[in-house]
Amino acid sequence: MQTYGGARLGLVRGSLSSPSRENMEPYGLDLRARIVEAHKNREGSVRELAERFAVAPNTVQNYLTLYRTTGSVAPRPHGGGVPPKIDERSLEQVGMLVEKMSDATVNELADEFSRRHHIAVGRSTMDRALGRLNVTRKKNAACDRAGHGEVRREASRLRRAGREGPPGAPRFRR
Repeated sequence: MQTYGGARLGLVRGSLSSPSRENMEPYGLDLRARIVEAHKNREGSVRELAERFAVAPNTVQNYLTLYRTTGSVAPRPHGGGVPPKIDERSLEQVGMLVEKMSDATVNELADEFSRRHHIAVGRSTMDRALGRLNVTRKKNAACDRAGHGEVRREASRLRRAGREGPPGAPRFRR
């Protein structure tokens, strides 16, 4: 295996023939090295090299800048992203909250968690936390508690049977 600027060269991960790549992994080190080497050998302009290697001109420019600043064509490490509002310790609290409020909706759990821990979380954040705990929630729990789920099931049963239901009964459409 060759090295270039301290980086080990491997296989190209993306397809060179397709300008739109489906996997969003970085291009392989060998492609990066070939682009930088071609530029050093004055084999073409940035635009010409981009066309030759089937990448965007900005990609070529980024590799050249990366090589000039770091001396390597290896991709930079991932930036890390935003830390989760519900960390591992708080995740245990969510688990206890689910045990205590087993019939609560995701919104109700988020509101209760926010009230108890003074951390503003929304439905999506709570849903991701429940996913990390492998907890699934019924989407219609609030309707079932209010009795609407029973009416919907009855209307669905009557529709399948080809009947509408008694006059004046609520009609539900999908």
